[in-house]
Order: sequence, then C-alpha cells, then structure tokens
Amino acid sequence: MTKELIQSVTSAVPNKGSNAGKTMFVINAKYWYTLEPKANETHVCLADVVKDGKTYTNVVGYSRDTCMTIEDKFKMVTSHDAAYSNALALLLK
Repeated sequence: MTKELIQSVTSAVPNKGSNAGKTMFVINAKYWYTLEPKANETHVCLADVVKDGKTYTNVVGYSRDTCMTIEDKFKMVTSHDAAYSNALALLLK
C-alpha cells in the first residue's frame, strides 16, 4: 500500500459503468472513490491490483498522517490560495 497527499477532491456522477448515477469523489484528479475524505484526513491510501494481466491502482481508504514529509507539508500549505499561505508563513515567523 502507498499513500499520496490529498491535493484536490471533487464530486462527480458517472453516467455509465457500475457506479452510474452514484455520487463519486475524484481525488487528485485521477482516483475515483465512493467516500469523501474527512477534513482531518490528509492522504489517500492506494493499492495496486493485477487483473487480467493489467495493473490497476485502487483507493482503499484515507489516512490522517501526522508524520508527513517536509515536501508534503509544503505542498499542503502552498496548495491553498496565496493569502492563506502568506498568513500561515507570517504566523510561523
């Protein structure tokens, strides 16, 4: 299992496939999942599955990782608008 920092979450309703008509959540513009992450969950948990000789990446849940790398913390802060980042930087001085 691997973890990836959640940078964006959007909702969508697919019009075909097994989830047609159901509200799904698109994580980081590439992973689809049926559950929305909670406000305190920072990472999406991923697992690779091999089916018919092809490898697919599935979302298996979310996690609240308090031991984030410096790079992930930087991405999280800078992914918000500039005013938010500036205010946070000012507080950290």
